[in-house]
Amino acid sequence: MTPISLKLSNTLTDCENGYIEIRCIIDSALVKEIISVSVKRYNKGVLKGSTELAEFFKEGGTLKDTEIANRPGVSLSYLSIRIMGSEVKPLKDEGLYQCFLTAFDSNNGFMKANSTLKILNITGNSINHIT
Repeated sequence: MTPISLKLSNTLTDCENGYIEIRCIIDSALVKEIISVSVKRYNKGVLKGSTELAEFFKEGGTLKDTEIANRPGVSLSYLSIRIMGSEVKPLKDEGLYQCFLTAFDSNNGFMKANSTLKILNITGNSINHIT
């Protein structure tokens, strides 16, 4: 069982009057203390190039945003990104996403973990999983 997972909700078709949500979910039974959580979107067709969309640091409760949170109609919380339907950019927002976690486990051991990759397919109105 992995301590972090990724949940993608809605597509452009579903959210024309709503939103798309990208959420990193942490299993509190496996994680004692979070150091940081981040979400990245990979460049189309390659896993080498990625864009960090947001990162949460436990130290001081700091939430660092990058390109995505600078758009109007985008809200960011620990760690959930909500893009209002009117602000969705299908060619830019569509793609592979992954969450990353740095934390201490229940035995105070240092851990790094990542979620499985998931595809946000905006135009096709479906969310596919890659294992």
